[in-house]
Amino acid sequence: MAVARPLRLKSEVFKRTETELAGSLPIARIWVDSGIYHLDQPFDYAIPLSMDERVGIGIRVEVSFNGKPCEGLVIDRVTESSEKLKQISKILSDVPVATRASISLIDSVAQRWAAHPYDILRSAIPPRVASVERGEWSNTKGAPLRISPSRAYIQLPAQQDADKSISEFLSKAMKSGKVLVVVPDSRSALRLVENFPNAVLLDSNLDRVQRYRNFLVAVSGQADLVIGTRSAIFAPIENL
Repeated sequence: MAVARPLRLKSEVFKRTETELAGSLPIARIWVDSGIYHLDQPFDYAIPLSMDERVGIGIRVEVSFNGKPCEGLVIDRVTESSEKLKQISKILSDVPVATRASISLIDSVAQRWAAHPYDILRSAIPPRVASVERGEWSNTKGAPLRISPSRAYIQLPAQQDADKSISEFLSKAMKSGKVLVVVPDSRSALRLVENFPNAVLLDSNLDRVQRYRNFLVAVSGQADLVIGTRSAIFAPIENL
């Protein structure tokens, strides 16, 4: 006759989570790429103390959402939240890819067209390429310019070459500060870039590496002239 063995409880080892939070503004407000269309509002996550100095506006992070890891973009830091919060899982990149101004623009467009902010973000911000972030672009940053933004309307005379007139106008405008040119298609952008070899091109037709590198150069303030197709309007270029 078999002898019954005493029952033994199985034990699981749980990963210990960090409970100490950032001392100042310990809550990150985050747009989450959840893939759930109607959950388009930002969500609050606690910032671990170890991430305090690294979590800023425009930083990509990973968070747990509905039991799975998701990418998120930090859009603000606040003092408190009414919810019981999960913590940010990890920081995906220390390079900010958005500013308060560009976040505000993306939010306005998303609300205007009833879109999820991340649908706009995918057009506004190229996919991350880690090797580019480790490249030379991060070693320098252009000096900030203190200028007042302005708008201009050009009335082209009949039979005058449009590209030539625009190039002449850009040459003058660049003497006053940074310039962003938005054109309707890639062909128009390439024509302008031929006249300005030092310009930075923002175009979805570029390969993944070159597109992200150009975006970071533009964001870091190194480019005096940025030429791009329509999605370039979202590029967070300061001091235009």
